[in-house]
Amino acid sequence: MIYSRAAILSTGNSSTNVPVLCPLCPIGLNKEGTTFWKYNLIYHMATFHLTKAGELPRCPPSLLIQGHISQQEDVANRLNPMITKGWREKNEFPDSNAITDLVKLEEAQLLEGAHCESRKRAPSEVSHLSTASCRPSPTKVQRREHQ
Repeated sequence: MIYSRAAILSTGNSSTNVPVLCPLCPIGLNKEGTTFWKYNLIYHMATFHLTKAGELPRCPPSLLIQGHISQQEDVANRLNPMITKGWREKNEFPDSNAITDLVKLEEAQLLEGAHCESRKRAPSEVSHLSTASCRPSPTKVQRREHQ
């Protein structure tokens, strides 16, 4: 499906909640990565990518850009901007101005021919099913352990 029009905030579209490909999740057997709905970015990161210390990992700038909900979208959906601002400050999450700066930086890097580093994938001894989860299914882990 193509979501390019749905990803743009307009008077007729107050929600830009579209699928986002997670660059941190492993690629499945079907050669496709895990996707999640844009509005579920924090849930996805907290569920599948917390560090051992229980913190959110550093997100690639492209993921922050794709998952960002603008202040204009908050207003269009009648969300209290002070609550959003407070949450962003408390959790050190970038606001619309910082995201705009990230977009400009990424565009400048692309123009210069620089590419963002992608995460190196280690060889795996465990096969992964293509599911919403980034973790291997218990049956796959058990099979490996019993061999």
